[in-house]
Order: sequence, then C-alpha cells, then structure tokens
Amino acid sequence: MIDLSQAHPAKHAITALSSEEFARGLALFRERTNLVQCILEWFAQWERTLPACFERDRFQVLSVGAGSGHFDIPAIELLVAKLNAVDYHAVEPNAVLGRQIVCNFESRHLENVTLDVYPCFFEDFTSPASFDLIHFTNSISLIPEYKQALAKSLKMLKPGGQLLIVHFAREGYQDLRLQLSNEVTDYRPNVLLPEEIDAALNSLGVQYTYEQIRSEADVSECFEKHSQNGESLLNFILACRTNSLGHELRDKMLERMKTICSMRDGHFYMPHSVGVHVIQMEITGPDMPIRETASPSASSGSDAKK
Repeated sequence: MIDLSQAHPAKHAITALSSEEFARGLALFRERTNLVQCILEWFAQWERTLPACFERDRFQVLSVGAGSGHFDIPAIELLVAKLNAVDYHAVEPNAVLGRQIVCNFESRHLENVTLDVYPCFFEDFTSPASFDLIHFTNSISLIPEYKQALAKSLKMLKPGGQLLIVHFAREGYQDLRLQLSNEVTDYRPNVLLPEEIDAALNSLGVQYTYEQIRSEADVSECFEKHSQNGESLLNFILACRTNSLGHELRDKMLERMKTICSMRDGHFYMPHSVGVHVIQMEITGPDMPIRETASPSASSGSDAKK
C-alpha cells in the first residue's frame, strides 16, 4: 500500500463516505463506465480455458468484495453455462451492497447455482471448503493488509484452482486520490498500484501473468454545477465527501481530473483501466502455486511476469 506518511503537509480535514453514500456513488459510476463489460469480455475468454475436469463437479467460487453483483451475476451466468453446477460464495462487508447482490441473484432464477453472502471483512472470513476460483475484482485495495490477504487466498485454492486479482491501473482515479492525499488529513484513499501487487506476489514466491484491460468512464456530470449525480460521482471517485474539501481544493481536483480526460461529443471521459494478475495452483503440488498460466488473450497486450 502506498505510504502517505511523508506526503506534503496536510491542509484540509475531510469526511469519509457512509455505506449508503458509497453504494450510491458506486452504482452511478458503474452506469457511466464500460469497465464491467470489458472485464466480462476478458472473463469469458478466461472461462473458455478451464479444463474439462471442472465440468464434472460443483465449481466452487469465492468472490472477495462482491459489491452488488454488477460483475458477479453475469460472471455466474457465464460459469454455469459451461459447468455442471456452481457454488458461489461472496464476501461483502457493506450491508447495503450485500442485500443488493442477493436481490439481483434471486431475480435471475438461475438453476444449478447457489449463492452464499458473508457480511464480513475478508480478514475475518473462514471456510472449511477450498475453491476452484478466488477473485478480487476491484477490491484488493480496500484491504489494508493486502499481502496477508493474498497469502490467505492462495491457501484456500484447490489444486489446479486459480486466483484472479482484477485491480485498477494508476491512471484515472487512483492518480486523483494520490494527488488529494497530499492536500488533506484523515484520508484513506485506498490506493494500491499494480507494481505493489507484483511485489507482494513476488515476495510470496508465486508466478503469474498480467494483462491490462482498457476502459473509461463518462465523468461529465462532475463538472456540472448543482448536479447531485455529479457530486455523488466525484465523492466516489475521490473516496470522500467532497463538500468537506472547500471550494478551492475541490476546483483544483476537478481541474486535475479534466487534464487526464479525453473529450468526445461534449463529454469528458476519464481513463479507468484495470490489470489482471492470474495465479494458478500447481495440480501436482497443492501447497505452492508454482505454474505460470497463459493469458486468455495475448492480442490485447498482456505481459507475462514472474
């Protein structure tokens, strides 16, 4: 995790978002980005690489930080279309989002699928079961002790199981949060850069592949005065109540956002890419993930790393 203790002297104290405010901002942001669609396209390619042996038994999935299921429910549909049956376990500490994923799942009336939602932090999650797939989809930065979380998840994989870490690149709101961290106090930006995940995985002695998925978000409303949606979007992007920043700092962050956006048809689009680290447990050696996996699509500029 980025060490902000040596940042520039802080000038402002800010207020964190409530669970309801976070959920509202997340929902608005997801409506304005093609990120989930891009991740699902990648996931569909990855899912086609699963060996046939997984089609014989119930496929066990653990999703860490499932949110409202915006990604998870379509992912379940992709998995159950290929596999015999799926048991899906979702860790989601936000009670608002946890209720939403249950409602979204029940509305689909899917067959041969079970969903269990655990309203706790991953640090407190325990399970006697092991998993064929564990994924952190845009959630690993929310876990302060992320290295320990990765080590824990590796121990929970079955032989041949895979760990997917889908995480934001620096460009976009991670960069904006880093900029804001230099200006404020009492701020937890939840910033974790891809190279920090690289370092954590290397320290754990695992091999992995890495691929970047490019996407963007329409943030035009953030620049509209008196827009409630724009305020909620900006709150989510900066991970705080931006009305606590003061007009000068808020305007400064908006100008910074504008410099990283592209403009098309009168709309501002902020880059919002993610990277995917893929780790697979060695089938013949379940105690250590030592086999590097192939990316599902080499055509989109993936780089294999060790």
